Amino acid sequence: MKEVAEFVIDEISERHYWFVRTNGGEYYDDYFHEGYIAVGFNSIIDKSVIEKAETDDVYKRALYEKIKLESETDEEIKIKPGLIINQLKRFIVEMNPGDIVLIPSENSKFISFGEITSDVEIINPDDVQEDGCPFIKRRKVKWVKTLKKESLDPYLYKAIMSHHVITDVSDSATFINRSMSTMYVENGRAHITLRVESKESVKIADINTLLTCFEDIATKAEFPTEILDPIAKADLKINVQSPGPVEYITFGAGLLGFGAILVAISLYRAGKIIEKVGGSCEFKIGLKGVAFKMKANSPTTSAALDTEQLVSQIINSPEAMNRLKQVVGTLEKLETKLPNEKDGQD
Repeated sequence: MKEVAEFVIDEISERHYWFVRTNGGEYYDDYFHEGYIAVGFNSIIDKSVIEKAETDDVYKRALYEKIKLESETDEEIKIKPGLIINQLKRFIVEMNPGDIVLIPSENSKFISFGEITSDVEIINPDDVQEDGCPFIKRRKVKWVKTLKKESLDPYLYKAIMSHHVITDVSDSATFINRSMSTMYVENGRAHITLRVESKESVKIADINTLLTCFEDIATKAEFPTEILDPIAKADLKINVQSPGPVEYITFGAGLLGFGAILVAISLYRAGKIIEKVGGSCEFKIGLKGVAFKMKANSPTTSAALDTEQLVSQIINSPEAMNRLKQVVGTLEKLETKLPNEKDGQD
């Protein structure tokens, strides 16, 4: 048996976040399996018309009449031209490739997260499937993750309660980011998220362990100051009503220290399994998009910062290993998933 501890770090650039409804879940399968999102009112496809309607009353009135005319053919549409124009504006003008979109299935049983990968595309009406989504204004999407509603970050419930077809949910970016990626770098700060799955309430002693464990292990393993300091100054966000996320936010070389400790924890856990079933264990850290940037942002040191060396310092320090074993006990008690472990949400 071979256990591989692999941590992938994403880099997040500036982007917007959107919640797009699926007509009560009717179009969810089309959107998800065909890789797109869409918006209605097929007669309105000109971006310039939407933009001009904001400042020119003549264009605005013409657009209103066009919306009313199309609405008359659909008894289910309750005419609110102003609202409809805003929805079209968001889809045609404001959305951009690289933005993140969330879509709900029927009754929001599942929420899928994806990245917009195209500008607006107008498909031929003849290519619309008879029993599929009838909208011809579309944007391609690469779906990244799907979560069950009950596994959703509690702070995201407000974002998915909107009844508008398209809602800007960028104010929930932090919660969306940590739902999509358990290790990422944004604006020079690294975010590392563990997931508590126990349904039991979190005890004060457990919270204290989560507060101090990384700094304790780093101190006992004698990490260099440029790594230890950002670990000690890291912010912690925790949902005291478990299950839920535990998010650490650090900067600079702190990510290397957190990564080394997580690898050591993962190796220790794997070792306990291997003792029972036999096999071997190895680890690697995959840096997705930030390898060179992270090194460039690290303070200058007399020796190269080496994650493998940091792991060795932990393993070779009896005090650090004793603390690590205590931490593993707490993590197991709380049924905690590390960033590299599947948490049953996908």
